[in-house]
Amino acid sequence: MGAGGEGLAADPPPAPQHSAAGLADLLVVRQKIKAYELGEFAHVENIMAGETRERSTRRSPRWR
Repeated sequence: MGAGGEGLAADPPPAPQHSAAGLADLLVVRQKIKAYELGEFAHVENIMAGETRERSTRRSPRWR
């Protein structure tokens, strides 16, 4: 190499760090519930097959 000849062999330009417009990676998120936490249900009743159950709630105006 001659005097001041450092860097004459040009390095290739760096690869672009972006993708084409409108293209992206597809991220699929799958979730499985392992358990229910306390407070998620207000009321639970076991009912046998063929059995019907009716539940009603009434509010008295004097408790408001």
